[in-house]
Order: sequence, then structure tokens, then C-alpha cells
Amino acid sequence: MDQDLKSRTILIAGAGFVSRPVGDILVRHGAKVIFGCRRIDTAQRLAQQVGAGASAITLDVSKKDELDEAVAGCDLVVSLVPPPDHPFVIEAAIAHKKPALTTSYISPAMKELEAKAKAAGILVLNEIGLDPGIDHLWAVKCLQEIVDSGGKCTGFSSYCGGLPAPEASDCPGGFKFSWSPAGALSILNRVARYTTDGQELHLSGVDLMLSTRRFDTPYRGFAFECFGNGDSLPYRTRYPGLTDATTIIRGSLRYEGFADYSRCLIEIGFLSQQSKDFLRTPIPWAAATARILGATSTAEIDLTTALLSKTSFSSPEKKDEVLRNLRELGIFSNLAITPQTDSSPFSTVCTLMQQRNAYHPGERDMVFLQHTFHVTKADGSNSVRRAVLVDYGDPDEGGYSSMAKLVGTAAAVGCVAILTGRISETGIIAPIREEIAAPLRRSLQDEYGIAMVESETLL
Repeated sequence: MDQDLKSRTILIAGAGFVSRPVGDILVRHGAKVIFGCRRIDTAQRLAQQVGAGASAITLDVSKKDELDEAVAGCDLVVSLVPPPDHPFVIEAAIAHKKPALTTSYISPAMKELEAKAKAAGILVLNEIGLDPGIDHLWAVKCLQEIVDSGGKCTGFSSYCGGLPAPEASDCPGGFKFSWSPAGALSILNRVARYTTDGQELHLSGVDLMLSTRRFDTPYRGFAFECFGNGDSLPYRTRYPGLTDATTIIRGSLRYEGFADYSRCLIEIGFLSQQSKDFLRTPIPWAAATARILGATSTAEIDLTTALLSKTSFSSPEKKDEVLRNLRELGIFSNLAITPQTDSSPFSTVCTLMQQRNAYHPGERDMVFLQHTFHVTKADGSNSVRRAVLVDYGDPDEGGYSSMAKLVGTAAAVGCVAILTGRISETGIIAPIREEIAAPLRRSLQDEYGIAMVESETLL
């Protein structure tokens, strides 16, 4: 690989799963990488994994003096800290007139720094990971091509899932966690806002899970279900060519059965964040379940009776599947709970899921991303256009998960584009215009073989 970043120093703030692939790629480009983490041993481990060209410092981004010193000594700062902490990093980048990059959505607090970033003449590139990130790069490409050809996009959907590979999906809910389950389960409590067939919907919790439907994909080997996630409404104006779309939805993919399982957990109170005194001590899970459900005893038949009084299923088969999943999770067992600080059912069951739904050695993760565009062409004919990405992780020692590879590679490509002048804008931006997306997409495709496969079916 060419040494196009030789003599450049890049600060990577944060120690998440994306930090190492970003560091690996940047070092191969000739850059010096500094990992900054609250715990020096974490930063040192990352630097050791990346090898020559990487070093480590202690960095708490909430400490202004510490952050200022770190940012002053670099040419670009990559903020991989929790999203609420990005403004700290961006403020420091502005103060020292250094460009910055995040993989996160632009929050209102980040957007408030737009004028300051422009005044400082710096670029802060955001939403350059997988979702958001790679999804943007191909969505704007396809939509711009539809517009340029004189057509109209009448419906747009984009669904993404970070999942265990099919052979590793034999677990409760068909979902595994390489990080805390709390973040992944939080989508069940967030409001999903989207438009379908001209109707604007705002759904969360049980209603969101009831809206789940079987996912339509040309890849027939997969049995997914899909549901809305986050706020899709701004994409009517964020993306080009969606003015006439009656359906605009961005959402998540899970293996079939996830929605019934998750809805049950909500309805029986297991995702409640209300503190419960009886969860402060390591009682058996069967006893905890009995207290949460109000069951007459800890016998499984009584637990099941109490559970079925709080929820319902569309068929006996679905009921049996959910009960089997709950049994495998361990809520009917004599396994002791692990008490959590807030003593809530949500935190307690998240800890159980982290144990029961963890990846085992040798297991692969998978990413599936699909855009679907319903198109009316300039000549009045109709078609369905799709762009699909399927990727698998490398479970061997030293390999990356698919999620880490895709997010990390996209972020690293963004860093290279900034430092080599391929993106010349200033301000707080995301790659949602083709002139910004195109060079990033070309680098991903030409240098790393990461691309969405496009197809079109005439109707």
C-alpha cells in the first residue's frame, strides 16, 4: 500500500471494537497512530496489536487539558468514544484547527458546532461506518442515478442487521452480542418514525414488534424479519430524489422469531427498568421470574401459566418456540441471577443474555445490508432496484468481526480522504451527497473489495 500518510499523526480516541481495524489500516498507509483511552493498559494493548507505528496514551476526553494536549499533537482526531462525548472532541479539534471524524450520527449537540467548525476552517466527517456510513454511500449513488435518468423513486427502504452467521444462530432469539446487550435491546424502547404507503407511523415497544414483517430479499437462503429503527422521516430531504416517495423506512433485520420473543419479554416485564428489591441478591432465576410474573410457585408449569396470562401468540407453534427460547435463556432455571446496580429486570436479563448469547470461539458474525428502490422510469415503466451487501467475520486469531471490519475500514477510508484532500469541505458533515460519497465509495470498492451488489428487476 502506498505511504500517502507518511509523517501524519492520527489520534484515535476510544477503545471500542472498531479502534484496531482503523489503526491497522492507517499504519499501513504510513501514518503514526496514537490510541487514547481512559485506561492506559487498554491503549497499550491496542498499540501492541497494531504494532510498529502505534503508541498509547491515557486520555479522558471529559478532561479538557488532557484532551487539548492530545489533539494539539495530531493531524486528525478520530472520535470513537460514546456519542454523548463527541462534542468534547469536536470542540478540541475546532480549538486547534484539526479535522475530525466520527462513525456516529450527527446529534443536535454536534450540529450546534457547525458554525465554529466552518470558522476554524476544519472538516468534521461523521456517519462514516456501516450503518450509518456504507449505507449512505450506495443509497445516494442509486438515488442520484434515478434522478439523473429522469426517473422517480416512489418507495425507499434500507435494512441492516449485524447478526450471527447462520451456523452460529442457535441461541435464544437468534441474536448474539459481542458487546453489552443493553445497547442492542434499546431499539425496542426507541420510537421508530417512518412513512409507509403514505402513512406516517411512530411505533415503539410492543407496537413496533407487532409491525415486524417477513423481509423480502432475492437472497433466498436467509429467513429474516424487519422493523423500523430510528427516525427515517428526515431522509426525504437528506437523501436526493425522495420527494415523491410514499414509503421511506430505514430499519433493522433479525432472524425470524426475534419479534415474538422480544415482544414477550416486554409484555412479561423483563425489559422494565424499574428497580426491584428482590433483584438485589443472587436468588435463583426461577425465583426472580416468579416474582416478576406474580406466579404461584417456581415450578416451570406455574411460571408458564403466569407468563401466558400476560402475553399471547398467533399460533401454538410460535408459543412453543418462544417458550423454548426462554427456557434456553435460563429464566426457569436455578441458575443464580447476577445482581446489577439498578436492580432492574432489564439490567439483570441483559447480564444473563451476555452470558447465554455470547459468541463462542470459532463462531462468525455476519452483516446483511439491503437497499430497495421502487422506481418509475422516465418512459413510465416501473422497476425494483436493489443494492445488497453480505459480509462474514473472520473468527481466526487476529481476525476482525464483520461489523468491526466494515465500520473500521469505512472510517479509515474517511481519514485518508480527509488528509489527502479528497474531501475539501468544512463544517459538520455526513457523506449524503454524491460528491462526498463517490471518492469514499471508490476507495472501499477498489482498495478493499467492499461494495454493495446492485440489481434491477423490471415490473
